[in-house]
Amino acid sequence: MCTKQKKKLSIIIVTWNVKDFLKQCLCSVYKETKEIQIEVFVVDNASTDGTSEMVKEQFPQVRLITAEKNLGYTKANNLAIRTILNEGKSDFFLLLNSDTVLQNNAVDQMASYLIKNPDVGAVSPALILPDGKFQTGTTGFLPTAWTGFAYFFFLFKLFPKKTKSFFIDPSYFSKKGNIVNVDWMSGACIMLRKETIKKTGLMDEKYFIYADDLDWGKRMKKEGFLLHYLPWLHVLHYHGITFDQIYKRTNTDWLTMLYAYVRKERGPFEYWLFRLFSIEGFFLRLFLYVLLFGLKRDASTKKKVKDMFHFFLFSVRGKAFQK
Repeated sequence: MCTKQKKKLSIIIVTWNVKDFLKQCLCSVYKETKEIQIEVFVVDNASTDGTSEMVKEQFPQVRLITAEKNLGYTKANNLAIRTILNEGKSDFFLLLNSDTVLQNNAVDQMASYLIKNPDVGAVSPALILPDGKFQTGTTGFLPTAWTGFAYFFFLFKLFPKKTKSFFIDPSYFSKKGNIVNVDWMSGACIMLRKETIKKTGLMDEKYFIYADDLDWGKRMKKEGFLLHYLPWLHVLHYHGITFDQIYKRTNTDWLTMLYAYVRKERGPFEYWLFRLFSIEGFFLRLFLYVLLFGLKRDASTKKKVKDMFHFFLFSVRGKAFQK
């Protein structure tokens, strides 16, 4: 009697100086993935905290790639993707951040969804922050003046189902359980079928980090693939660990890449509109968080005030205003 061969999934985790979070991530990968055959690649971007040694000692089954310098997100992922494509044994790819923790068999469920929906090129889950809230900014529609306006002026909150916003409202869609056909998905946790990558091509290495997901999503859609956000699947994400614990500053790098992407793709007029909307949107958020901090006086809200202050100043100045 013939048995149907299991599909194979290659999981790629790019990491840099977050050894303890990577260990937690790898433990969750092996604990929570049951139904699909997996191999795990860790690409260590020249960490100095003993990351490679930890992987070799505690996870000998992992295929470790060590870089001589920090290659950035796209080059490091492409290193592993090329190896996997050349070997030709995997049906699916999962790009996973080292500061994530898998929950409730999310990987098996994503793979099952792709198997059942052959017209879908990639899927991603909702990302949940350690405080239990949904992470905003993980998926949505390509940045334009309109999608920027919809986000910065809260239309994505007021009319989440009808409004195409640069960032969607994950809490709304999670409650409804609706699949969302989006334009791009965060590389923090995205599963793609092999055919998607082969037809679309690798990640664009001009992007060191950030905006690469916008570019990749746009190219996937151009090739006719659907990108489905599955909000009932949750993955824990310790978002911002690198900037909070290593750089010890607010992350404005994503704004640098976002503005550059909008200018390149939409032209100078729409770029200035998008940036104007962002200035007003960040100022509005800063004002609201200051009011909230006056009531709550908690550390989380204080950090939001700090972050919005720096986002606002960066949007006005076009450069960071931090130590």
